[in-house]
Amino acid sequence: MFKYFLIAVLFCLSYSTVNAQRNDREKAKIERYEKDMEKKQAEYISDFVNELNVDDFQKEIITQKLHTYFETKKTLFTADLESFRRKELLQELDRTHFLDIKEMCTEDVYNAITEKIKQKGKQKKSKKKKKNR
Repeated sequence: MFKYFLIAVLFCLSYSTVNAQRNDREKAKIERYEKDMEKKQAEYISDFVNELNVDDFQKEIITQKLHTYFETKKTLFTADLESFRRKELLQELDRTHFLDIKEMCTEDVYNAITEKIKQKGKQKKSKKKKKNR
């Protein structure tokens, strides 16, 4: 009887060790993915800002605003919110986050920023539709 108990305890300990190793591998994989996405986001932002016809100071401000926009958006998506509340907050973010850039830059620059933000979401949807066909 004692042998069976000992075998069961050892089995549980070995299973928890294997499970912990899987969790560590998954966490490392998630961290690599997040770092890769941050690099892609920084590249996306810098490419877009370089296309704009603004001076260096405005480029830096726009870059910072885009980074905070995407960070805030990521926070909203990962937060434990009801879908209607999340949708309201995202609409508010889209509407108000770039208002100071609208005052600082020309209307064309502001429109380019808002179009680029809207376009990014539409590109993902169109790619998904193509994959389904």
